[in-house]
Amino acid sequence: MFDFDGEPDQEKRIEKLKAQLETLGEGLSDHSGLSADMEEEFLKHILAFETAEPTSLLQWLENAGQDVPPPDELDDAQLHARLWEVIDRMASLGAYLHNTNHLSDRELYTYLLEDGLREDAAVP
Repeated sequence: MFDFDGEPDQEKRIEKLKAQLETLGEGLSDHSGLSADMEEEFLKHILAFETAEPTSLLQWLENAGQDVPPPDELDDAQLHARLWEVIDRMASLGAYLHNTNHLSDRELYTYLLEDGLREDAAVP
């Protein structure tokens, strides 16, 4: 992340944040309704998000201590339990599933491990 805190003038810090975001091609909307403190924090968060290294949800889960073994290493009962651990951990990261009721537990777990969790993700 960029260090704008060395600038003692908040107005200049905000202008530097806006300029950095503009170099990234990010259009900025009007934030005049925000206090200067809130606008500065908001812009810092946008910059951090836009400059973060891409990562996958699988990496976030593993970093959080969630083991996601291959489906062929799990019997049906183990797989069901592990699937719900993964779903609960995903929810704690703000990631949710939808339209998956047509899949069996094994199909869903396999999809998540082989595809869904490997896509680039923006996780807090």
